Amino acid sequence: MQHKAVVFGIILLSSLNLYSQKAELFGGYHFPSFVISEKPESSEVHASNGNGFSLGISFQDVMIQKNPVQFVFRYTASSSDWKFLTPEDKIHKKHNITLSMQSLEAEIFPINIKAMEKKLNIGLGTTFEFIQSDKYEGTIEVLDSTSTIELVHVESYGNLVQFSFGLSANFSYEIILTEGIFLAPRYAFSYGFTNISTADLPFEAQKMKHFFELGIRAYLD
Repeated sequence: MQHKAVVFGIILLSSLNLYSQKAELFGGYHFPSFVISEKPESSEVHASNGNGFSLGISFQDVMIQKNPVQFVFRYTASSSDWKFLTPEDKIHKKHNITLSMQSLEAEIFPINIKAMEKKLNIGLGTTFEFIQSDKYEGTIEVLDSTSTIELVHVESYGNLVQFSFGLSANFSYEIILTEGIFLAPRYAFSYGFTNISTADLPFEAQKMKHFFELGIRAYLD
């Protein structure tokens, strides 16, 4: 199945290369944050803003029925810290967890607005995230009303939902380096509607990401 996905990806990138006017290689930092959408009654959940890096390729002005569409493909890796308290009958469990993820993302921007002599590009569209690996690691502190009863180290892999869908916005600006080659700083934002959840963690959350990236963009013709 993975081999088929790789072959499909190569064919797709080759096709986009044929029909796009510009291509770009980029990298940078991204900062995920989380909105708690569901948790057990009387529990407390706190998630710190995470951090990570991103690498990717984009194709600009792919003409589809005479409309310019932008495609972005990105690899991301990030980690964030979680603290949550789950009260039970006379006993409380205090979790201190670091959640790490590596993902492949595809973004499609059918709405593209150009301004400032076409140097500024604003894209609005959808994002698809495929989680390739995930890990959470930390401690669970079991407490009664007066003291710590037990301290347990936990570590688990591959428990998160593997696919998510959401909306994305992309802002980039072209700075001419030489004829046909541009430096392109970029800010992007995405919001995933699919809940991040696992049977081992007592909450569900939706993920937001802020990207600050820098790319080299060039004409293909």
